[in-house]
Amino acid sequence: MGRASERLEQEGVKRLIPLPVSGPFHTSFMRRAALKFTQELDKISFRDPSCKVLTNAFARYALSAEEIKKALRMQMDHPVLWEDCMRKLLSDGIDLFIEVGPGKVLRGLLRRIDRRASVLGMENPEDLERIEHYCN
Repeated sequence: MGRASERLEQEGVKRLIPLPVSGPFHTSFMRRAALKFTQELDKISFRDPSCKVLTNAFARYALSAEEIKKALRMQMDHPVLWEDCMRKLLSDGIDLFIEVGPGKVLRGLLRRIDRRASVLGMENPEDLERIEHYCN
């Protein structure tokens, strides 16, 4: 399991569950990558958003280009506030969510927050027709 797991067991941790993730995303272990990302991000010109952009770094709407850039910088090496974002959207009256990409993890997590939320998955192009039909 690795040195960290061994150390935790030596410290008396009773239960250890390794997470099936491909990297230490949203943690301080990503600090060097975040600094490089920030350098690249600073080369890009952003405009203020023309629609609401909810940032998972702060769980609030970004109202300016600079706020969006700041959120993008933060989410690489800081915890994300995904659950807070979902609760914000639900409280704002959003009741249909679409998970884009393979798997159903986010659908399951959202249903734990509010079983009344409609959550659809889009894993392949064929799913778009099903989603369009659902929305009409």
